[in-house]
Amino acid sequence: MVRCKSAAAVFITMLGVLCGPAGAWEHPDVPADTSAQALTPQWAFGVWMWEDDVNTQAAIYDIVNGCAKHDLPLSAVIVDSPWETAYNNFEWDRVRYPDPQRMIADLHQRGVRVMMWMTPCINVPGKQADARGSDFDLYAFAKDKGYLANGGKTIKWWKGEGGFIDYTNPEAVEWWHGLMDRVLLMGTDGWKVDGAAERFPWYGGYGKGGPIRVMEYVDLYYRDTYNHLRRRNPSGVTMVRSVDIGESGFTGRHAPFDAAPITWFGDQEHRWDKNGLADAIQDQFLAMEKGYSVMGTDIAGYDRAHDARIPRSLYVRWLQWSTFLPFFLNGGHDEHRPWKYDREFFDIYRRFAWTHQELAPYWYSLVRKRHDGGPPAMKAAPGAWQYVIGDQFLVAIMNKDETRRTVTFPEGDWIDYFDNAKIYHGPSEAEVAVAMNRYPVFIRRGSIIPLDVVNGYGDHGDKSSAGAVTLDIYPDPTREAAFRWWDEKAGQTELSCAVKQGVTRVSLSGATAGPRILRVLMANPPHGVRLAAAGKLVPLEELDRRRWEARAVGWRYEAADRRLWVRLPAEGNMVVEVEP
Repeated sequence: MVRCKSAAAVFITMLGVLCGPAGAWEHPDVPADTSAQALTPQWAFGVWMWEDDVNTQAAIYDIVNGCAKHDLPLSAVIVDSPWETAYNNFEWDRVRYPDPQRMIADLHQRGVRVMMWMTPCINVPGKQADARGSDFDLYAFAKDKGYLANGGKTIKWWKGEGGFIDYTNPEAVEWWHGLMDRVLLMGTDGWKVDGAAERFPWYGGYGKGGPIRVMEYVDLYYRDTYNHLRRRNPSGVTMVRSVDIGESGFTGRHAPFDAAPITWFGDQEHRWDKNGLADAIQDQFLAMEKGYSVMGTDIAGYDRAHDARIPRSLYVRWLQWSTFLPFFLNGGHDEHRPWKYDREFFDIYRRFAWTHQELAPYWYSLVRKRHDGGPPAMKAAPGAWQYVIGDQFLVAIMNKDETRRTVTFPEGDWIDYFDNAKIYHGPSEAEVAVAMNRYPVFIRRGSIIPLDVVNGYGDHGDKSSAGAVTLDIYPDPTREAAFRWWDEKAGQTELSCAVKQGVTRVSLSGATAGPRILRVLMANPPHGVRLAAAGKLVPLEELDRRRWEARAVGWRYEAADRRLWVRLPAEGNMVVEVEP
């Protein structure tokens, strides 16, 4: 345990930091986070939804049934507060949620994970905010046992008034885990770990283990919550804060990397400017600077600004931006259900939501690389509010209610992701038109993107693509494309694509097998396609649409989209040669 500074010394240090540029500040003497990135399971890169106006079992089912009815992807729902009789007693409010065990089992059967809200605070009776309340005084019990930090001293927070669990007391932690197990053993899939730990006294506090500085408490909170969850559910995740500038100007990090499988920067309002989209964008760039890899934001903003209506164009642009973030989180206050909007809006939402869902193997591969010591999945790029994803994507955020934007292109050839006939050569700058059904996203020539396609909504395949991994390939005659694709169960496969003397060669080498589909950008149809596997070189048959949809092995070409499609046999290593 690191010894605390005196309160006076910390106060003087804080004054110096607070007087820095733009009022930005951080807690002093916080060591750099050198922990390894937590490994995020692939399911968590899907679409998440929630609501925070009704908070009932019926409201959860309304989301799940609505997505099913309208062919929308859904990987997880968040059961947010208030779901307990008293905050952090982990006892279901059976008025709001009459049959939680049945609900969890039913949602799992539908392929939907269940996340629960929590903090490290236990409230005094009568200070439970909007929770129903409990006859048992959990605060008095915990204080009497010595389970609360700072001698049980209370703080006021947004859900009442209470004390902090003492994570330096092993007996308190064991008791706390027993409370959490009330829902973990029902099969829940993780926690929305809200950021109350950051309200630990900024000058420090104490527990059974001795002095505790605020950021030490933050680390204890996030790590204990994540590690105990993993003991109960190895495929579970915690959703935690990465950064949160907000009105305080605090520019420090929140959860440590090894307890941050999913992070978000939230609570913005439904507005374009400060306290809205502008703050969320600023948070993303700070999170990337800190080295986080898995991040997202409350699409369209969490809270109302002037009224309960979310501006339509703001919702669309925030949605499109979130499509190209690892974490897709839709919900909060007011109307976020896309089927409650007009048909054009709904079609845009469905296309982008499915596009994000399809990118899950790609996101997983990038985060696995980070987990193994590689670079963060995203980083800032030259130009106003632009960033790159891996070595493949360039995203220019639409931070204003406009349909044109100036884009700064780094070195290389950049293909418009939504119109592959448009190619920009960098380094350069160009003004691009961005209709409401498009977004300024560009893919570098020489990229390979693994996709999980199950239908045609994202324009990356159709229903016959289900059950196969689609490899979206953009050949570059000047350099070899390479990508390490990770499969959660099978392991890694090295993918490459090279063009020599006009022949395009795609190589798959590694642990993965099973059905694969190549989706190759090509200006003209090929003369032929050959497959080299198991020591044999055989030509593949050209297929008509009917046979392709019947999942026959072979190839077809679509002139309208300039794509060669190749369905491969379910084998291991192989090379595909495409003759010009």
